[in-house]
Amino acid sequence: MLTLARLCTSLLLAATAPAAFLVPPQENAPLPDAAQLLDAADAKIASSAARAKLGSFRSTGSMEMMGMKMSVEALHLGAERASLVVRIPKMAPMSMGIEPRFAWTTDPAMGILTVAGGEAASVRRLMGFGRLAPWRELYARGRTVGVETLEGQACWKLEMLGAEGATDQLFLRQSDGLPLCVALSLPDFRKDSIAMRFFFEDWKPVGDVLFPHKRRQVVGDYDLATRYERIEPGAKVEESEVAPPAEVLLHWEKNGALPRTKALAPGECRTEEVEERHALAVRLEIREQDVAKTLAVILPEVMQVLGEQGATPTGPPYSRYHRIADGKIDLEGGIPVREPVVGRGRVKPVVLLGGLTATTWHHGDYQQLAQSHALLARWVGEQKLRTRGALCEIYWTDPGLEPDPKQWRTQLLWPVEKGSK
Repeated sequence: MLTLARLCTSLLLAATAPAAFLVPPQENAPLPDAAQLLDAADAKIASSAARAKLGSFRSTGSMEMMGMKMSVEALHLGAERASLVVRIPKMAPMSMGIEPRFAWTTDPAMGILTVAGGEAASVRRLMGFGRLAPWRELYARGRTVGVETLEGQACWKLEMLGAEGATDQLFLRQSDGLPLCVALSLPDFRKDSIAMRFFFEDWKPVGDVLFPHKRRQVVGDYDLATRYERIEPGAKVEESEVAPPAEVLLHWEKNGALPRTKALAPGECRTEEVEERHALAVRLEIREQDVAKTLAVILPEVMQVLGEQGATPTGPPYSRYHRIADGKIDLEGGIPVREPVVGRGRVKPVVLLGGLTATTWHHGDYQQLAQSHALLARWVGEQKLRTRGALCEIYWTDPGLEPDPKQWRTQLLWPVEKGSK
C-alpha cells in the first residue's frame, strides 16, 4: 500500500561557493568552511532585498505516479505558516503543513498525524527550505565533512545541526555550488521518523530569486518527481489558505501530539481496551494463497470510494479473517474512517469491534504471519479468554518505503472476553 503522506515535496535554498571551493581538495587538504559555503548560497539565491519580499508565495505544479497525474500546491505565509497539498484523482488529498502550535500530515491511507515541539522541528525546517529561509534561521551550525559523488555529481557533503540537536545532511554540487540534495528524517505514523532525501533540479530565476523548478523525493523504492509550472514570489496568501484542514484541527484538539503506535517486542502479547471504529471494506471468499494479491486489488478500490465520499481515514489499511476452512478464507480488507460513510458496489460500510482486545505484533515478512496468528491464539487460550470476533491485521509498514522485510511491522488484534474458551 502506497503511503501517500510520503508524496510531500519541498523547496530548498540554493547555494553557491567561490571559485576556490569548486575545485576538489587535494589529498589531506583542508575542507572549505561550511559557513562560507552556506553564506554564499544565501547570496546567490537572492539579495537581502529580494528575500525580504518572500514573506509569502505560491507554487503550483504536478506529479505523475502509477498512471495518475496529481496537482501539487505549496503555500507559504511568513515563517510559521505553510502547507503543501497533493490532490489525487478520486481520492482524498494529502497535506503537510505547519502552524505556530504544531505540524501535521494527512494521508488517504494512514489518517492524520500531528506533532509538536522537537518532533515538529524537521517539518518546520522542510517548510523553511520551501520559503528559501537563510540557513542560519534553520540550523545552529554546519560542518563540511567530505566529498561525495551523488547521482554522478561530485558534491560537498555538509552536516547541518538543528537547534533541537537533530542532524541533516546537505549536498552542494561542486560544479556550481547549488544544492543537489538534503537528507533528513520526518515524523512517521508508525515509528519516530523515516529517512528521506529531497533532490533539487532545474534551477531557474523567477524575478530576482533563484528557484528549483523540479524536486524529487526519494524514500525506499519510491522516487517521486514534482514539476512546478508556476512560482509566484510575493503572491497574496490568506491565512485561511494555509490553515490546517478542519479534520486536522479536530484531531489536534482531541489528541494533541499523541505518541505514535509502538510495536510490542517479538512474541509479546497483551490485552488492550480498543475503541469501536467505522470502516469501508470489501469482503469476499478467496483461496488461502490469494490473500496478498486480493488485498492489492480491493484496498485501492476502497481508497477510491473514500476519496469520492470525502471521508477521512483514521489509520492504516487492515484485513479481517472471518473464517478459515477447507483452504478458503472469508476475508475483509478495508480502511478505518472517522464517521460512517456510504459505500458503493462491493465496497461496504462496516464496524470494527471495540472493547477488550488481545494483541501482538508480527515482525518481518508477511509470509510468516500465520506463525503470529498461532502465537496469539495460543496466548488467548492460556489466558482463558474467549474470542468474540474476527482476527484483524493492521499493516503499519509500506514495503515500498521500507524494503527490508525485517523492519516490517503488522499489528494483530483479536476481540476477546473473559471466560474459559
